[in-house]
Formats: sequence, C-alpha cells, structure tokens
Amino acid sequence: MRVAHGLRKFGSALRSAFARESLDVEPEAPPRSSRARSLSRALLAIEDLPEDPPAPPRPRGHGALRLLAGAEELPLDPEEPPPPRRPGFLRTLLVPEPLPEDPVEPPRPPRHHWLAWLLRPESLDPPRR
Repeated sequence: MRVAHGLRKFGSALRSAFARESLDVEPEAPPRSSRARSLSRALLAIEDLPEDPPAPPRPRGHGALRLLAGAEELPLDPEEPPPPRRPGFLRTLLVPEPLPEDPVEPPRPPRHHWLAWLLRPESLDPPRR
C-alpha cells in the first residue's frame, strides 16, 4: 500500500511539473488579412486633408473708393533684441576668446621666368626706332 501511495504522489508531482498553465483570457484576434498596410499602400494612399477655413467676409462698400482710400492693416513691428549680456565669471573662464585673423600673405612671385617669353602676348606692330 505504501508503494502505491508513493507512486501516486510521484505521478501527481510529475504531472504538476510538466503541466501547461493557462489563464482564462479572451482569444487573440486573428492575424490581419492580406490587405495589411504595405509600403506601397502607405506611399500611394490618398491622404485626407483638413478642410480650409472659410474665407473672412468681405467688407461692404465702394470697391474703387476702398482701394484708393482704404486702411490697410500693417504687420506688427518685430521685437527689439534684448541688450547683450555681460560675460559672467564662468563664461569669462571657459569660453575661448576670439583671436584676430592672420593677415593675408602677398602672392608669391612667379618662378618660371624661362617660360614667360613663350606665353607673353606679342605685339603685331613693328618696333619703333
């Protein structure tokens, strides 16, 4: 009897060790059909754009007179930039100072004088005496 009882305990331990656990959840949705969004569909699909806002109502009055003497709304003046800040202590220590640029060197004289006679334009007038 003890052997049978031990075998039952061993069997239940094996069953619980290799049993699959599952939770009571809803089944997953089936995979999407072949109409899944592809790259070409994303690139070539017609995009829904928001509608344009309605145009403001036109003021009533004489058109030509309003054109000649009408008041026009001007845009606001841009804000003035804030005054430059004084350099702080850390800025003075850490920011590299601007250095003056090196002066431009004069062009070097040509070295190949032996070829200048060949490339120099020649006058077609006879030499003057």
